[in-house]
Amino acid sequence: METGSGHGSKPGRIYQHLASDNSAESEYVFKNFFNGYKNYCDMLRMIISLQNLATNCYFLDTYHNNLLFDITKDDFKKILSYNSVILDNIDDERIDDKFNKVKMLTSQINQNLFVSLESYQSLIQDCSFDLGHPLQDGHSKIAGIVTKFLRENNHG
Repeated sequence: METGSGHGSKPGRIYQHLASDNSAESEYVFKNFFNGYKNYCDMLRMIISLQNLATNCYFLDTYHNNLLFDITKDDFKKILSYNSVILDNIDDERIDDKFNKVKMLTSQINQNLFVSLESYQSLIQDCSFDLGHPLQDGHSKIAGIVTKFLRENNHG
């Protein structure tokens, strides 16, 4: 599962890929139309749906604390702040409602179905990378972690 790229450091890595040209037009579209709250809730609903519909559906998180199981209201406000149009037109009560919805959704996710509660980036930090992407030793290490998990859960 990957919800974004390595561009910047945003809570939960919840953001769309920006155009590589980093033009003013791309930045304008991102700042005015990106909705991190919607993207995050959509991702949580997708995980919940997959966990309820599929048998033996496991997840390997790509980024550190991607799902923000322990999200704070400050983290949540940071997610909202990436679209100033939304944040400027929302009152504290509505922020609380949205925050409580996120907390409810994350509480419905079965964390036991995650191969590791650490991100693969933290699991392979000692491996070789090319432009932030793991090379063969990183892929081998990830495969080993997944294989070990599946064996421990009688699936391999």
